[in-house]
Amino acid sequence: MATNQVADERINQPESVSQWRKDANRGTSKRFHGLSFESLDYSLLNIISEQPHGRTIAVVCPNHEMAVELESRLKHALVEQTPRTSRVSESIDLAKKYEVHFSGAENVKGLEFDTLIFAGLERIDWSDKHQRNKVYVSLSRPRKFLAVFGAASQLPNNVAACMIAGA
Repeated sequence: MATNQVADERINQPESVSQWRKDANRGTSKRFHGLSFESLDYSLLNIISEQPHGRTIAVVCPNHEMAVELESRLKHALVEQTPRTSRVSESIDLAKKYEVHFSGAENVKGLEFDTLIFAGLERIDWSDKHQRNKVYVSLSRPRKFLAVFGAASQLPNNVAACMIAGA
């Protein structure tokens, strides 16, 4: 059985969800923010501002169009509030570590980032195995810090149960 199929099946098993919740509560390198894609701008900018100089940062959305929209909303505030610039990337150049890379989930496979921010978890079609796999791949990309944004009330109960309330 392929790895993504195993992950897909485990999300429906109460014992897996319970263990993930315990593991999540112990960590400080990840945060869940119960904010929708439309209302996350201020919190996302704060997370980017908190990241140490020199860290690679990716903001990953369920698809490329959402990444374009979010980067457009945040571009000027990023320049004003942080020492970083931004770009929408279909092919991410990790040598550009002072940029915030905005991308769709389909473009991060095989890459690692110091900080990864997943925006728009509520926009995933959880019945689609391909979309669930893109989330799984995306959430496994950060080396040091992971932040996830999604309107908790719009997530399936088993997915919401895996998330922790953000600070």
